[in-house]
Amino acid sequence: MLQLIALIAASIRGTLPDEDVTARLSQIETLPQSIEEQWAGWNELLPTIASQTSAAHSFLFIGRETHYPIACEGALKLKESSYVPAEGYPSGELKHGPNALVSDTVPIVMLCTVDHSDVGSVLRYEKSIALLKDMKEQSAFIIVVANNGDREAGSLASLVIPIRVNAELLLPMIEIIPLQLFAYYVALSRDVNVDSPRNLVKAVLKE
Repeated sequence: MLQLIALIAASIRGTLPDEDVTARLSQIETLPQSIEEQWAGWNELLPTIASQTSAAHSFLFIGRETHYPIACEGALKLKESSYVPAEGYPSGELKHGPNALVSDTVPIVMLCTVDHSDVGSVLRYEKSIALLKDMKEQSAFIIVVANNGDREAGSLASLVIPIRVNAELLLPMIEIIPLQLFAYYVALSRDVNVDSPRNLVKAVLKE
């Protein structure tokens, strides 16, 4: 909704050409179908990843710029679904404290997708790759959310959750879904009743 509002404003103010507005609207329109087509693959992959990491003591979720809130949401979902401690951090802050927690019992979940048509996205990606290299040298256990077929990110990670290539500002909408599924399957692997999380009160209650 916020992107639609922004595009309407851009069209009214003339800050984006009409063809750019149309192209971005088309990308948003095709997003549900793209997610639906990726769903089966995620559902097949994530139970395996969850079973390999469900014994971890805690998790660090890492994202840069618009992907940082998705890292926080992924950590929140894991905490409330599986009762495993998890925290989200901006990628640039990892070495300023959280890095001390990195070990083979504290996996890092790093968002490392990229839109190669967006200069800012490419710069973000390059910084994330550099961080991945540093974490690999520390023998960190890394789960990376990366573009489908990204060999560079895949070679630096322990496990990969693939995402189809999309526009930079749409990637966060896609990334959160496999992270939610990951939380769900970790909870199942730890025998947690996902339909009745403890100590949580729903914001909306059915009368």
